[in-house]
Amino acid sequence: MINAKGKEYNTFGGGPITEKIMGFTWWLNLHNRRIANNLPSRQIFDLLIKEIDKGRIAKKPLTNIRYVDKEFAQFQETVIVGDYIAIAVFSENPYAFLIKDKNVAESYRKYFELLWKSAKE
Repeated sequence: MINAKGKEYNTFGGGPITEKIMGFTWWLNLHNRRIANNLPSRQIFDLLIKEIDKGRIAKKPLTNIRYVDKEFAQFQETVIVGDYIAIAVFSENPYAFLIKDKNVAESYRKYFELLWKSAKE
């Protein structure tokens, strides 16, 4: 997704279970590569991620994060870049799928914008 042609890296979801399964180092490396590719991001996480992050990602350049209440912690993370949508599900047997469809990406982006407006800095 970092190499997909897009103007912005948008994500929502990906609660503490993501960090537990993938590890914080994985997350940190992902965002270091995103920044190296000069891809700005807006991300929406639940407040539990703010406690895990402790500003290590949130304070990076090209990074803008907002938060929703802890009750909205999710077992999946949705990433939207350009015409691509990646959905990772962090269940007992994690899996992910990738969709390439301009119209579907635009639809997910509209949903992201709705969440973005209601999330808090």
